[in-house]
Amino acid sequence: GDRVRVHGFMDIFDKGFDTHALFLAPIRFMGGIKVKNLEALAREMPLLTTAVGADGSGVRCGVQAEIAETPQEIAMKAIELLDDAPRRLSLGKAGRAWVSEHFSMAAMVRCLEACAEV
Repeated sequence: GDRVRVHGFMDIFDKGFDTHALFLAPIRFMGGIKVKNLEALAREMPLLTTAVGADGSGVRCGVQAEIAETPQEIAMKAIELLDDAPRRLSLGKAGRAWVSEHFSMAAMVRCLEACAEV
């Protein structure tokens, strides 16, 4: 409908964060942490992704992000989130806090210091 805009590849990623209500990343394959998902979380964007998209980040479904697998589940969760501004705000704040706690420069320094103590 008129509420959904598909961007595909975004060369300049910053543009989408200020004007959109939801970061949808239906990732089906890949390894490692998905940096764009972390970027969305860091900017308080509510994230809807798959288990593959959340893999490695430690986010929990319904806490820092929403996770769905089938196209039908993804569409349903997207509609639910688009219709629930307080829920989007809650996910966005929790996602940002998660990234700050686990993936910020300060978190990396803590990790390196802990490794050095061993």
